[in-house]
Amino acid sequence: MKRTEENTNQVQDSCWGAFLDSLLSRETTLFMEQEKAEIQEMIASGALDDPDKFISYAYSVINRRKRRMGLTLEKHLEFLFKLAGLDYTYQDEVGHHVVDFTFPSSASIRDGKPYYYMLSVKSTCNDRWRTATNEATECQNRYFFTLDDNIPVKYTEEMRDIGYTIVAPESNLEALSGSATEVIGLSEFIRRVREDFSD
Repeated sequence: MKRTEENTNQVQDSCWGAFLDSLLSRETTLFMEQEKAEIQEMIASGALDDPDKFISYAYSVINRRKRRMGLTLEKHLEFLFKLAGLDYTYQDEVGHHVVDFTFPSSASIRDGKPYYYMLSVKSTCNDRWRTATNEATECQNRYFFTLDDNIPVKYTEEMRDIGYTIVAPESNLEALSGSATEVIGLSEFIRRVREDFSD
């Protein structure tokens, strides 16, 4: 238990966003190394000599990369939230929509705590971010985590109008300084959750 507390304090002191950056960087390196080996093996075996098979395989690689990034980001965030000792639920249904994260846990919300945070997670902020607008619409504290450091102003204006605060790694905050809505770092988000929901 002492070691866990020491690790948590160490991450908190150094910055949760920087820790997330390092996790994502290492995981991406390992993934790309494995993928490269797989592709080289497919080429060497002659399995991609047919143009149609080559195109089909190339699309499968692209789609796998897209799926991996979104899921990887969610899983790394979940790891950090556990490390930070936060009470949360991952991928639970709230108001007939699946929400990426709720704080405190959805069990606590159902037990009569109407005040809570919800966090939608998307690695990039393209038009698909609007799918999050229907999640937990009754929630007064709606947050949107993204790694995107080049969000169009019109998107941030829409986020502001529906009450979203952007959460990002601290390394992206300067690039997002022109946002029309509030932008906070991951460390600040964790601090707010701790402050509002600590026992």
